[in-house]
Amino acid sequence: MSQDARAGWDYLISQGAKPEDVLILGHSLGTAIAGLLSAELGREGIHPRGTVLMSPFSSLRKLVYQYPLFGCLPLFKPLSVIPLATRLVTWSMVHRFDTLTLVPDIKSSVLIAHADDDKDIPVSHASMLFDAFLKPYLPAHPPFPGKPLSHAEWDNHTNQGTPRTTRRKDVVSTTHIEGYGVLEEMQPAVVALEGRKVALLRTKRGAHVIGRVEGVQDTIGRMFGFY
Repeated sequence: MSQDARAGWDYLISQGAKPEDVLILGHSLGTAIAGLLSAELGREGIHPRGTVLMSPFSSLRKLVYQYPLFGCLPLFKPLSVIPLATRLVTWSMVHRFDTLTLVPDIKSSVLIAHADDDKDIPVSHASMLFDAFLKPYLPAHPPFPGKPLSHAEWDNHTNQGTPRTTRRKDVVSTTHIEGYGVLEEMQPAVVALEGRKVALLRTKRGAHVIGRVEGVQDTIGRMFGFY
């Protein structure tokens, strides 16, 4: 599938399209393909207009552990009674579709869009991807307490996390849109350093078809300069 995406890209360029005019967009499983193409172009020093990941997952392995069977039961829950069964299934995957590992190679501007009420792919995957793009600018997460029942160690863990929280406010601007959702964007100073924009749009509603939510297309248009 990634080869098909590259073939489509190469065809557009051969027909006279400029890389800076082409927006790479993927939804759900398509975000893995969009990520692969964007990362491949990034490694080659080719700069598309941007990359849009709508309802993405961080990696297929993480997703299958959470995916709801029949809308309620985690997909791997029935296999959990069989020793090593879940590991065997994930090891046998031909395509890992691990977008999280591709983040360092994606050099274009990126918009991640996800709905909080998505029952197919948890919104935590989008947040995880956004945090991966922010990683170079934030202190590392403090390690979990060695003694999880110790109040003193948890207090220390919380205190260690405070610099990260404070720094995040310097790196990310947050806009709360009442009744709609939240837009997190890299601060202008960070955008200047990066040479690109990275943003996360989380809507309250939209389920797994966030592309139909009013305002998403508008955010895409404004972020990537279509109007």
